[in-house]
Amino acid sequence: MKQRKRTKHIEIFMVFAACMILFNPLCSAAVVSDLFGTWNGTWNVDEKFNGLTPLSPPFAPATVQLNIGAFDPIAGNYGTVFVESALSGVISAISVTGNDVQLSIDYPAANFETSGTIIGILSGNNILGDFDEVPAARWITWKGPIDITKTVVPIPGAAWLFISSLLGLVSVSKVRRR
Repeated sequence: MKQRKRTKHIEIFMVFAACMILFNPLCSAAVVSDLFGTWNGTWNVDEKFNGLTPLSPPFAPATVQLNIGAFDPIAGNYGTVFVESALSGVISAISVTGNDVQLSIDYPAANFETSGTIIGILSGNNILGDFDEVPAARWITWKGPIDITKTVVPIPGAAWLFISSLLGLVSVSKVRRR
């Protein structure tokens, strides 16, 4: 009877642990490392200025790619930003509070101290928010909503096979003990 009770407790613990592993990413707050990877999406420019003069819409949506990684002290950034497949800038700072995300972007190549900001909400592998580029001088300014999705690399079948074999070995050892 005691052996059966202990086995039941182990089974309940295993189910609880499996649920925590599966559902924890859905319930927890985001951290900077959640943003590491390649993000692709669309930037729908809805405001455009030439200096202080607003330009007339409509504006074509732009494709955006962000490559985010750990801070590189040599390069001094977290990754790169491509707009319309051209290197536009680097990610100079990342701030994550709960699921609120803010990425600061600098354009060191030539754009005369132009900077940009993406402010949005992280939901799973998607960031929905606003992308604003603000130049220091009187250059063209773009603003508008952005919707980017992280490219997810699936867990290989070998990993699933390994995990299921471990669970099988555990259950076989339980049966042998009885």
